[in-house]
Amino acid sequence: MESCNDRRNFIIIGKYWISKTVIISVPFRFLVINSETYESEVYFDYKLLEFIRTEDLDSKPLEEYFKSLNYNIKEEMLKQKS
Repeated sequence: MESCNDRRNFIIIGKYWISKTVIISVPFRFLVINSETYESEVYFDYKLLEFIRTEDLDSKPLEEYFKSLNYNIKEEMLKQKS
């Protein structure tokens, strides 16, 4: 797993660090670390957005990452078909 000391590997929203490395499943799963308690949890993508909104945090960085991730996956799939 990526270094927890390297902020580039995470989307940081409030006290939560969300790993940019996804667990491949349908839908994707993300590791979320609470930087205050160091507790971690794994969330499906849609549950993660729900959680961030429930915590009343700005979900925009996460939504932007989801969009870029989806685009990259589509690009990779197109390359494989060629």
